[in-house]
Amino acid sequence: MHFLSQFNLLPLLFVTILCSKTLYGCDKNNEQDLVKYNSFIAVSVRYDCQHKNEPNTHCCSGTILTESYILTAANCVDSLSSRLSSVDLTIAAGIYNRSKSNEVIRKVDQIVIHSKWINDRHGRKHNIALLHLSTPLDFTSDKCIARIYRPADFNSLKNVLEYPSSSIPLSGISWERQHISAATSFGVKQFEISLVDYNDPICYRLVSNIEQQFCTRLYPDSQDASGEPILQWIENRWMQVGLLSSVVDTADGNCLRIYTRLAYYQEWIESIVNSKNLKSSNIANAPMIYECNPTTTECGCSRENVALSSAKIFGGEEAVPFSWSMIVSVRLKNSEEHSCSGTILTAYYILTSADCVDGASDFEVTIAAGIHDRITDFAMIRYAHEIYIHPHWNKSDGTYRNDIAILRIFPPLSIPGGFSLARTCISYTNSKNETINYPSAGSNLVVVGWGSTRYNESYFSDTLHQAGINMIDNNDSICQAVIHDVEKQFCAGAYEKGPCRGDSGGPILQWKGTYWEQ
Repeated sequence: MHFLSQFNLLPLLFVTILCSKTLYGCDKNNEQDLVKYNSFIAVSVRYDCQHKNEPNTHCCSGTILTESYILTAANCVDSLSSRLSSVDLTIAAGIYNRSKSNEVIRKVDQIVIHSKWINDRHGRKHNIALLHLSTPLDFTSDKCIARIYRPADFNSLKNVLEYPSSSIPLSGISWERQHISAATSFGVKQFEISLVDYNDPICYRLVSNIEQQFCTRLYPDSQDASGEPILQWIENRWMQVGLLSSVVDTADGNCLRIYTRLAYYQEWIESIVNSKNLKSSNIANAPMIYECNPTTTECGCSRENVALSSAKIFGGEEAVPFSWSMIVSVRLKNSEEHSCSGTILTAYYILTSADCVDGASDFEVTIAAGIHDRITDFAMIRYAHEIYIHPHWNKSDGTYRNDIAILRIFPPLSIPGGFSLARTCISYTNSKNETINYPSAGSNLVVVGWGSTRYNESYFSDTLHQAGINMIDNNDSICQAVIHDVEKQFCAGAYEKGPCRGDSGGPILQWKGTYWEQ
Protein backbone atom coordinates (compact mmCIF):
# COMPACT_ATOMS: atom_id res chain seq x y z
CA MET A 1 0.00 0.00 0.00
CA HIS A 2 1.38 3.36 -0.94
CA PHE A 3 0.01 6.77 -0.16
CA LEU A 4 1.76 10.02 -0.74
CA SER A 5 2.73 12.12 2.24
CA GLN A 6 2.25 15.85 1.78
CA PHE A 7 4.46 16.75 4.70
CA ASN A 8 7.88 18.25 4.13
CA LEU A 9 10.87 17.23 6.18
CA LEU A 10 11.43 19.83 8.82
CA PRO A 11 15.01 20.98 9.30
CA LEU A 12 17.78 21.17 11.80
CA LEU A 13 19.12 22.40 15.12
CA PHE A 14 17.50 21.72 18.46
CA VAL A 15 18.96 21.18 21.90
CA THR A 16 17.50 21.34 25.36
CA ILE A 17 19.30 22.64 28.42
CA LEU A 18 18.75 21.39 31.94
CA CYS A 19 19.60 23.67 34.82
CA SER A 20 18.13 24.86 38.09
CA LYS A 21 20.45 27.11 40.08
CA THR A 22 17.80 27.51 42.74
CA LEU A 23 17.65 23.76 43.36
CA TYR A 24 21.18 22.53 42.90
CA GLY A 25 23.26 25.23 41.29
CA CYS A 26 23.91 22.77 38.46
CA ASP A 27 26.41 20.87 40.56
CA LYS A 28 27.52 18.17 38.16
CA ASN A 29 29.77 16.65 40.80
CA ASN A 30 26.86 15.87 43.12
CA GLU A 31 25.60 12.58 41.68
CA GLN A 32 22.70 12.22 44.09
CA ASP A 33 21.49 15.74 43.31
CA LEU A 34 21.78 15.04 39.59
CA VAL A 35 19.64 11.93 39.95
CA LYS A 36 17.05 13.87 41.93
CA TYR A 37 17.09 16.74 39.45
CA ASN A 38 16.66 14.30 36.59
CA SER A 39 13.55 13.02 38.32
CA PHE A 40 12.23 16.60 38.32
CA ILE A 41 12.40 16.91 34.53
CA ALA A 42 11.58 13.27 33.69
CA VAL A 43 8.03 11.92 33.47
CA SER A 44 6.50 8.46 33.41
CA VAL A 45 4.16 7.90 30.43
CA ARG A 46 1.35 5.60 31.53
CA TYR A 47 -1.45 3.60 29.95
CA ASP A 48 -2.55 -0.03 29.79
CA CYS A 49 0.30 -1.05 27.48
CA GLN A 50 0.42 -4.62 28.84
CA HIS A 51 -3.32 -5.18 28.27
CA LYS A 52 -3.91 -6.11 31.92
CA ASN A 53 -6.56 -3.46 32.59
CA GLU A 54 -3.96 -1.43 34.51
CA PRO A 55 -3.98 2.14 33.11
CA ASN A 56 -1.26 3.29 35.55
CA THR A 57 1.37 1.00 34.03
CA HIS A 58 4.68 2.73 33.30
CA CYS A 59 5.16 2.24 29.54
CA CYS A 60 7.95 4.64 28.60
CA SER A 61 9.65 7.87 29.58
CA GLY A 62 9.53 11.51 28.60
CA THR A 63 10.75 14.93 29.66
CA ILE A 64 8.96 18.19 30.45
CA LEU A 65 9.35 20.51 27.49
CA THR A 66 6.91 23.25 28.58
CA GLU A 67 4.02 23.49 31.02
CA SER A 68 1.78 21.97 28.31
CA TYR A 69 4.06 19.64 26.34
CA ILE A 70 5.97 16.44 27.06
CA LEU A 71 8.77 15.18 24.81
CA THR A 72 8.86 11.41 24.18
CA ALA A 73 9.40 8.75 21.49
CA ALA A 74 6.87 8.14 18.72
CA ASN A 75 6.98 4.35 19.09
CA CYS A 76 5.76 4.79 22.66
CA VAL A 77 2.40 6.25 21.63
CA ASP A 78 1.89 5.65 17.91
CA SER A 79 -0.63 2.85 18.51
CA LEU A 80 -2.72 5.27 20.60
CA SER A 81 -2.89 8.26 18.26
CA SER A 82 -5.92 6.95 16.39
CA ARG A 83 -7.86 5.95 19.54
CA LEU A 84 -6.79 8.46 22.16
CA SER A 85 -10.38 9.25 23.15
CA SER A 86 -10.84 5.66 24.35
CA VAL A 87 -7.48 5.32 26.15
CA ASP A 88 -6.53 6.61 29.58
CA LEU A 89 -3.14 8.12 28.69
CA THR A 90 -1.50 10.09 31.49
CA ILE A 91 1.90 11.33 32.59
CA ALA A 92 3.28 11.34 36.12
CA ALA A 93 5.81 14.06 36.96
CA GLY A 94 7.78 15.15 40.00
CA ILE A 95 8.54 11.70 41.33
CA TYR A 96 11.95 10.70 42.62
CA ASN A 97 10.35 7.35 43.30
CA ARG A 98 7.46 6.38 41.03
CA SER A 99 5.52 4.70 43.83
CA LYS A 100 5.40 7.78 46.12
CA SER A 101 2.28 9.83 46.60
CA ASN A 102 3.65 13.27 45.66
CA GLU A 103 3.46 12.66 41.93
CA VAL A 104 1.80 15.20 39.66
CA ILE A 105 -0.66 13.54 37.26
CA ARG A 106 -1.87 15.05 34.00
CA LYS A 107 -4.08 13.60 31.28
CA VAL A 108 -2.88 13.73 27.67
CA ASP A 109 -5.45 15.12 25.21
CA GLN A 110 -3.34 15.34 22.05
CA ILE A 111 -0.58 13.22 20.54
CA VAL A 112 1.66 14.90 17.96
CA ILE A 113 3.87 12.43 16.08
CA HIS A 114 6.42 13.51 13.50
CA SER A 115 4.81 13.17 10.08
CA LYS A 116 7.70 11.09 8.70
CA TRP A 117 7.86 8.63 11.62
CA ILE A 118 8.33 5.06 10.42
CA ASN A 119 8.95 1.77 12.20
CA ASP A 120 9.94 -1.25 10.13
CA ARG A 121 12.60 -3.95 9.91
CA HIS A 122 15.11 -1.34 8.78
CA GLY A 123 14.74 0.54 12.06
CA ARG A 124 12.93 3.45 13.61
CA LYS A 125 13.23 6.83 11.92
CA HIS A 126 12.01 10.27 13.08
CA ASN A 127 11.15 8.61 16.38
CA ILE A 128 9.91 11.68 18.20
CA ALA A 129 6.54 12.83 19.54
CA LEU A 130 5.00 15.53 21.70
CA LEU A 131 2.18 14.98 24.18
CA HIS A 132 -0.16 17.88 24.90
CA LEU A 133 -1.52 18.02 28.45
CA SER A 134 -5.19 18.78 29.10
CA THR A 135 -4.19 20.84 32.16
CA PRO A 136 -0.86 22.72 32.18
CA LEU A 137 1.76 21.98 34.82
CA ASP A 138 2.30 24.63 37.49
CA PHE A 139 6.01 25.15 38.11
CA THR A 140 5.28 27.61 40.92
CA SER A 141 3.14 25.43 43.14
CA ASP A 142 4.67 22.07 42.21
CA LYS A 143 8.20 22.30 43.62
CA CYS A 144 9.27 18.86 42.41
CA ILE A 145 8.96 19.49 38.68
CA ALA A 146 11.12 21.48 36.27
CA ARG A 147 11.15 22.05 32.55
CA ILE A 148 14.07 21.45 30.25
CA TYR A 149 15.48 24.77 29.04
CA ARG A 150 16.45 25.67 25.53
CA PRO A 151 19.10 28.16 24.39
CA ALA A 152 17.87 31.47 23.02
CA ASP A 153 20.57 31.82 20.37
CA PHE A 154 20.47 28.92 17.94
CA ASN A 155 23.20 30.53 15.82
CA SER A 156 25.73 29.24 18.34
CA LEU A 157 24.93 25.68 17.30
CA LYS A 158 27.00 25.63 14.13
CA ASN A 159 27.15 21.91 13.60
CA VAL A 160 24.31 19.60 14.52
CA LEU A 161 26.75 16.68 14.75
CA GLU A 162 28.47 18.35 17.72
CA TYR A 163 25.39 17.71 19.86
CA PRO A 164 26.35 15.48 21.53
CA SER A 165 30.09 16.13 21.53
CA SER A 166 32.44 13.15 21.40
CA SER A 167 34.79 14.81 23.93
CA ILE A 168 32.32 15.11 26.83
CA PRO A 169 30.80 12.18 28.77
CA LEU A 170 27.10 11.41 28.43
CA SER A 171 24.70 10.64 31.23
CA GLY A 172 21.47 8.69 30.98
CA ILE A 173 18.61 8.11 33.39
CA SER A 174 16.06 5.33 33.61
CA TRP A 175 13.40 3.97 35.91
CA GLU A 176 14.76 1.06 37.95
CA ARG A 177 12.66 -1.67 39.53
CA GLN A 178 13.58 -2.20 43.18
CA HIS A 179 12.43 -4.99 45.53
CA ILE A 180 12.15 -3.97 49.17
CA SER A 181 10.92 -6.82 51.38
CA ALA A 182 7.55 -7.82 49.90
CA ALA A 183 6.99 -4.55 48.08
CA THR A 184 8.11 -3.42 44.67
CA SER A 185 8.93 0.21 43.96
CA PHE A 186 10.62 2.16 41.21
CA GLY A 187 13.40 4.69 41.42
CA VAL A 188 15.49 6.82 39.11
CA LYS A 189 18.82 5.34 38.05
CA GLN A 190 21.67 7.35 36.51
CA PHE A 191 24.42 5.83 34.35
CA GLU A 192 27.25 6.98 32.12
CA ILE A 193 27.20 6.16 28.41
CA SER A 194 29.93 6.17 25.79
CA LEU A 195 29.29 7.86 22.47
CA VAL A 196 30.05 5.64 19.46
CA ASP A 197 31.62 7.29 16.44
CA TYR A 198 29.17 7.34 13.55
CA ASN A 199 31.87 5.81 11.33
CA ASP A 200 31.83 2.68 13.50
CA PRO A 201 30.76 -0.13 11.11
CA ILE A 202 27.95 -1.41 13.36
CA CYS A 203 26.66 2.08 14.15
CA TYR A 204 26.89 3.04 10.49
CA ARG A 205 24.71 0.05 9.58
CA LEU A 206 22.09 0.77 12.23
CA VAL A 207 21.78 4.55 11.85
CA SER A 208 19.95 5.63 8.72
CA ASN A 209 20.90 9.32 8.96
CA ILE A 210 23.66 10.61 11.23
CA GLU A 211 22.02 14.05 11.43
CA GLN A 212 18.89 12.48 12.90
CA GLN A 213 20.37 9.72 15.10
CA PHE A 214 23.49 8.73 17.04
CA CYS A 215 24.80 5.60 18.79
CA THR A 216 25.98 4.94 22.32
CA ARG A 217 27.41 1.83 23.94
CA LEU A 218 26.13 0.55 27.26
CA TYR A 219 26.16 -2.48 29.53
CA PRO A 220 24.72 -5.79 28.22
CA ASP A 221 21.50 -5.82 30.28
CA SER A 222 20.31 -2.46 28.95
CA GLN A 223 16.58 -2.30 28.39
CA ASP A 224 14.69 -0.71 25.51
CA ALA A 225 12.96 2.05 27.51
CA SER A 226 11.76 4.35 24.77
CA GLY A 227 11.81 8.08 25.40
CA GLU A 228 14.54 8.03 28.06
CA PRO A 229 16.64 11.23 27.88
CA ILE A 230 20.40 11.36 27.41
CA LEU A 231 22.23 14.37 28.85
CA GLN A 232 25.55 16.12 28.35
CA TRP A 233 27.29 18.79 30.46
CA ILE A 234 27.64 21.78 28.13
CA GLU A 235 28.32 25.42 29.07
CA ASN A 236 27.75 24.80 32.78
CA ARG A 237 24.37 23.22 32.22
CA TRP A 238 22.90 19.78 31.67
CA MET A 239 21.64 19.62 28.10
CA GLN A 240 19.33 16.93 26.77
CA VAL A 241 20.89 15.95 23.46
CA GLY A 242 18.77 12.92 22.60
CA LEU A 243 15.98 10.54 23.51
CA LEU A 244 16.14 6.77 23.33
CA SER A 245 14.76 5.24 20.14
CA SER A 246 15.86 1.58 20.30
CA VAL A 247 18.38 -0.87 21.78
CA VAL A 248 20.29 -3.38 19.63
CA ASP A 249 22.35 -6.31 20.97
CA THR A 250 25.79 -6.71 19.41
CA ALA A 251 27.88 -9.78 18.69
CA ASP A 252 30.41 -8.89 21.41
CA GLY A 253 27.78 -9.23 24.14
CA ASN A 254 27.25 -5.51 24.59
CA CYS A 255 24.49 -3.38 23.15
CA LEU A 256 24.13 -0.20 21.17
CA ARG A 257 21.53 2.37 22.05
CA ILE A 258 20.14 4.35 19.12
CA TYR A 259 19.07 7.87 20.08
CA THR A 260 17.03 10.47 18.24
CA ARG A 261 19.32 13.51 17.89
CA LEU A 262 17.26 16.42 19.21
CA ALA A 263 19.41 19.04 17.49
CA TYR A 264 17.83 18.00 14.21
CA TYR A 265 14.22 18.65 15.22
CA GLN A 266 14.27 22.22 16.57
CA GLU A 267 12.01 23.75 13.94
CA TRP A 268 9.48 20.92 14.14
CA ILE A 269 9.23 21.22 17.91
CA GLU A 270 9.00 25.01 17.75
CA SER A 271 6.21 24.80 15.17
CA ILE A 272 4.13 22.65 17.52
CA VAL A 273 4.90 24.36 20.84
CA ASN A 274 4.32 27.87 19.46
CA SER A 275 1.17 26.98 17.55
CA LYS A 276 -1.89 28.68 19.03
CA ASN A 277 -4.18 26.41 17.05
CA LEU A 278 -3.20 22.75 17.16
CA LYS A 279 -5.18 22.02 14.02
CA SER A 280 -2.93 24.31 12.00
CA SER A 281 0.18 22.22 12.71
CA ASN A 282 1.11 18.87 11.24
CA ILE A 283 -1.44 16.92 13.24
CA ALA A 284 -3.84 14.51 11.59
CA ASN A 285 -7.54 15.15 12.01
CA ALA A 286 -9.28 13.16 14.71
CA PRO A 287 -9.83 9.60 13.49
CA MET A 288 -13.21 8.09 12.79
CA ILE A 289 -14.03 5.22 15.16
CA TYR A 290 -16.10 2.36 13.68
CA GLU A 291 -17.81 0.57 16.55
CA CYS A 292 -19.11 -2.96 16.22
CA ASN A 293 -19.95 -5.75 18.66
CA PRO A 294 -18.27 -9.10 17.90
CA THR A 295 -20.58 -10.91 20.32
CA THR A 296 -23.66 -10.01 18.27
CA THR A 297 -22.13 -9.89 14.77
CA GLU A 298 -21.30 -13.14 12.96
CA CYS A 299 -18.58 -11.69 10.73
CA GLY A 300 -16.71 -8.51 9.81
CA CYS A 301 -16.21 -7.40 13.41
CA SER A 302 -13.03 -7.70 15.48
CA ARG A 303 -12.05 -7.48 19.14
CA GLU A 304 -10.91 -3.85 18.77
CA ASN A 305 -12.75 -1.10 16.91
CA VAL A 306 -11.24 0.25 13.70
CA ALA A 307 -9.92 3.83 13.97
CA LEU A 308 -9.30 5.38 10.57
CA SER A 309 -7.56 8.72 10.06
CA SER A 310 -8.75 11.07 7.35
CA ALA A 311 -5.16 11.96 6.46
CA LYS A 312 -3.76 10.66 3.19
CA ILE A 313 -0.42 9.27 4.30
CA PHE A 314 2.23 7.57 2.22
CA GLY A 315 2.16 3.91 3.28
CA GLY A 316 -1.18 4.36 5.01
CA GLU A 317 -1.21 4.21 8.81
CA GLU A 318 -0.66 1.47 11.33
CA ALA A 319 -3.95 -0.16 12.27
CA VAL A 320 -5.15 -0.46 15.84
CA PRO A 321 -3.77 -3.85 16.94
CA PHE A 322 -6.36 -6.64 16.45
CA SER A 323 -8.93 -4.37 14.82
CA TRP A 324 -8.76 -6.50 11.64
CA SER A 325 -8.82 -9.99 13.16
CA MET A 326 -10.11 -11.59 9.96
CA ILE A 327 -6.82 -11.01 8.09
CA VAL A 328 -4.02 -13.62 7.98
CA SER A 329 -0.47 -13.77 6.70
CA VAL A 330 0.08 -16.34 3.92
CA ARG A 331 3.54 -17.93 3.79
CA LEU A 332 5.06 -20.11 1.07
CA LYS A 333 7.55 -22.99 0.96
CA ASN A 334 7.19 -23.65 4.71
CA SER A 335 8.88 -20.32 5.36
CA GLU A 336 8.17 -17.91 8.20
CA GLU A 337 8.40 -14.99 5.75
CA HIS A 338 5.23 -13.16 4.78
CA SER A 339 4.34 -13.57 1.09
CA CYS A 340 0.81 -12.23 0.82
CA SER A 341 -2.41 -11.84 2.78
CA GLY A 342 -5.71 -13.60 3.08
CA THR A 343 -8.93 -13.49 5.08
CA ILE A 344 -10.80 -16.05 7.18
CA LEU A 345 -13.91 -17.38 5.47
CA THR A 346 -14.61 -20.13 8.02
CA ALA A 347 -12.64 -22.11 10.55
CA TYR A 348 -11.45 -24.35 7.69
CA TYR A 349 -11.14 -21.97 4.72
CA ILE A 350 -8.98 -18.94 3.84
CA LEU A 351 -9.64 -16.56 0.94
CA THR A 352 -6.61 -15.19 -0.95
CA SER A 353 -5.43 -14.40 -4.48
CA ALA A 354 -4.61 -17.03 -7.08
CA ASP A 355 -1.45 -15.11 -7.93
CA CYS A 356 -0.28 -15.62 -4.35
CA VAL A 357 -0.37 -19.44 -4.36
CA ASP A 358 -0.08 -20.25 -8.07
CA GLY A 359 2.49 -23.04 -8.41
CA ALA A 360 2.55 -23.88 -4.70
CA SER A 361 1.97 -27.45 -3.55
CA ASP A 362 -0.22 -28.67 -0.72
CA PHE A 363 1.51 -28.48 2.68
CA GLU A 364 3.98 -25.90 1.29
CA VAL A 365 1.60 -23.08 2.24
CA THR A 366 0.95 -21.97 5.82
CA ILE A 367 -1.14 -19.19 7.29
CA ALA A 368 -0.46 -17.15 10.43
CA ALA A 369 -3.60 -15.88 12.16
CA GLY A 370 -4.18 -13.62 15.14
CA ILE A 371 -1.23 -11.26 14.56
CA HIS A 372 -0.64 -7.53 14.21
CA ASP A 373 3.16 -7.47 14.15
CA ARG A 374 4.12 -10.35 11.86
CA ILE A 375 7.65 -10.49 13.32
CA THR A 376 7.09 -10.44 17.08
CA ASP A 377 3.47 -11.51 17.70
CA PHE A 378 2.75 -15.12 18.61
CA ALA A 379 0.72 -16.55 15.72
CA MET A 380 -1.75 -19.36 15.26
CA ILE A 381 -0.13 -21.41 12.45
CA ARG A 382 -2.10 -23.71 10.13
CA TYR A 383 -1.06 -25.74 7.04
CA ALA A 384 -3.01 -25.58 3.80
CA HIS A 385 -4.00 -29.20 3.06
CA GLU A 386 -5.74 -28.29 -0.19
CA ILE A 387 -5.41 -25.32 -2.57
CA TYR A 388 -8.35 -24.40 -4.81
CA ILE A 389 -7.47 -21.95 -7.60
CA HIS A 390 -10.23 -20.61 -9.84
CA PRO A 391 -10.31 -22.82 -12.96
CA HIS A 392 -10.25 -19.81 -15.30
CA TRP A 393 -7.25 -18.15 -13.69
CA ASN A 394 -4.45 -17.61 -16.20
CA LYS A 395 -1.38 -15.89 -14.83
CA SER A 396 0.34 -15.70 -18.21
CA ASP A 397 -2.31 -13.52 -19.89
CA GLY A 398 -1.52 -10.59 -17.60
CA THR A 399 -5.16 -9.58 -17.06
CA TYR A 400 -5.52 -10.86 -13.49
CA ARG A 401 -9.06 -11.98 -14.19
CA ASN A 402 -10.34 -14.67 -11.81
CA ASP A 403 -7.47 -13.92 -9.44
CA ILE A 404 -8.96 -15.79 -6.53
CA ALA A 405 -8.10 -18.88 -4.51
CA ILE A 406 -9.30 -20.71 -1.41
CA LEU A 407 -7.11 -22.64 1.02
CA ARG A 408 -8.45 -25.52 3.12
CA ILE A 409 -6.52 -25.56 6.37
CA PHE A 410 -6.16 -28.10 9.16
CA PRO A 411 -6.64 -28.18 12.05
CA PRO A 412 -9.45 -25.64 11.97
CA LEU A 413 -9.10 -22.21 13.53
CA SER A 414 -10.77 -21.50 16.85
CA ILE A 415 -13.17 -18.61 16.20
CA PRO A 416 -13.15 -16.38 18.15
CA GLY A 417 -11.02 -18.36 20.61
CA GLY A 418 -8.13 -16.94 22.60
CA PHE A 419 -6.82 -15.05 19.56
CA SER A 420 -10.18 -13.26 19.10
CA LEU A 421 -10.28 -14.24 15.44
CA ALA A 422 -13.11 -13.10 13.21
CA ARG A 423 -14.58 -14.27 9.92
CA THR A 424 -14.76 -11.91 6.96
CA CYS A 425 -18.16 -10.97 5.52
CA ILE A 426 -18.61 -11.50 1.78
CA SER A 427 -21.09 -9.49 -0.27
CA TYR A 428 -23.73 -11.20 -2.41
CA THR A 429 -25.47 -9.67 -5.44
CA ASN A 430 -28.48 -10.87 -7.39
CA SER A 431 -27.82 -9.58 -10.91
CA LYS A 432 -25.04 -8.64 -13.30
CA ASN A 433 -25.99 -4.96 -13.12
CA GLU A 434 -25.94 -5.05 -9.32
CA THR A 435 -22.55 -6.79 -9.39
CA ILE A 436 -21.03 -4.22 -11.75
CA ASN A 437 -22.21 -1.32 -9.59
CA TYR A 438 -21.11 -2.74 -6.25
CA PRO A 439 -19.43 -1.03 -4.57
CA SER A 440 -20.79 2.18 -6.06
CA ALA A 441 -18.46 4.80 -7.56
CA GLY A 442 -16.96 7.09 -4.93
CA SER A 443 -17.64 4.71 -2.03
CA ASN A 444 -15.29 4.99 0.93
CA LEU A 445 -13.24 1.81 1.21
CA VAL A 446 -10.34 0.56 3.31
CA VAL A 447 -7.41 -1.59 2.20
CA VAL A 448 -5.57 -3.61 4.84
CA GLY A 449 -2.34 -5.56 4.75
CA TRP A 450 1.37 -5.76 5.37
CA GLY A 451 2.20 -4.09 2.05
CA SER A 452 5.24 -1.90 1.42
CA THR A 453 5.20 1.42 3.25
CA ARG A 454 7.84 3.07 1.08
CA TYR A 455 7.95 4.31 -2.45
CA ASN A 456 9.67 2.06 -4.98
CA GLU A 457 10.63 -0.61 -2.44
CA SER A 458 9.21 -4.11 -2.25
CA TYR A 459 9.74 -5.24 1.34
CA PHE A 460 6.76 -5.62 3.64
CA SER A 461 5.72 -3.69 6.70
CA ASP A 462 6.24 -5.45 10.03
CA THR A 463 2.90 -4.23 11.38
CA LEU A 464 -0.54 -4.32 9.85
CA HIS A 465 -1.39 -1.12 7.98
CA GLN A 466 -4.61 0.35 6.68
CA ALA A 467 -5.55 3.16 4.32
CA GLY A 468 -8.78 4.80 3.27
CA ILE A 469 -9.35 4.93 -0.49
CA ASN A 470 -12.30 5.36 -2.87
CA MET A 471 -14.07 3.27 -5.45
CA ILE A 472 -13.28 4.63 -8.94
CA ASP A 473 -15.95 4.70 -11.61
CA ASN A 474 -15.66 1.90 -14.18
CA ASN A 475 -15.84 4.51 -16.94
CA ASP A 476 -12.82 6.40 -15.66
CA SER A 477 -10.19 6.44 -18.41
CA ILE A 478 -7.39 5.21 -16.16
CA CYS A 479 -9.58 2.45 -14.76
CA GLN A 480 -10.63 1.32 -18.24
CA ALA A 481 -6.98 1.01 -19.23
CA VAL A 482 -6.11 -1.45 -16.45
CA ILE A 483 -9.16 -3.66 -15.87
CA HIS A 484 -10.39 -6.21 -18.37
CA ASP A 485 -13.78 -7.35 -17.07
CA VAL A 486 -15.97 -4.93 -15.10
CA GLU A 487 -18.08 -7.80 -13.78
CA LYS A 488 -15.05 -9.45 -12.17
CA GLN A 489 -12.78 -6.51 -11.41
CA PHE A 490 -13.02 -2.93 -10.20
CA CYS A 491 -10.69 0.00 -9.50
CA ALA A 492 -10.07 1.74 -6.22
CA GLY A 493 -7.48 4.22 -5.05
CA ALA A 494 -6.88 7.94 -4.88
CA TYR A 495 -7.28 10.32 -7.79
CA GLU A 496 -4.20 12.18 -6.66
CA LYS A 497 -1.03 11.17 -8.45
CA GLY A 498 1.02 8.70 -6.41
CA PRO A 499 2.68 5.29 -6.35
CA CYS A 500 1.16 2.04 -5.13
CA ARG A 501 2.46 -1.37 -4.18
CA GLY A 502 -0.10 -3.56 -2.47
CA ASP A 503 -0.18 -6.77 -0.49
CA SER A 504 -1.47 -9.52 -2.81
CA GLY A 505 -4.56 -11.21 -1.40
CA GLY A 506 -5.15 -8.38 1.07
CA PRO A 507 -8.79 -7.39 1.47
CA ILE A 508 -10.60 -4.22 0.51
CA LEU A 509 -13.55 -3.55 2.78
CA GLN A 510 -16.57 -1.30 3.14
CA TRP A 511 -18.31 -0.28 6.36
CA LYS A 512 -21.95 -1.44 6.39
CA GLY A 513 -23.05 0.34 9.54
CA THR A 514 -22.50 -2.46 12.06
CA TYR A 515 -19.80 -4.58 10.38
CA TRP A 516 -17.13 -4.57 7.64
CA GLU A 517 -17.87 -6.29 4.34
CA GLN A 518 -15.13 -7.52 2.00
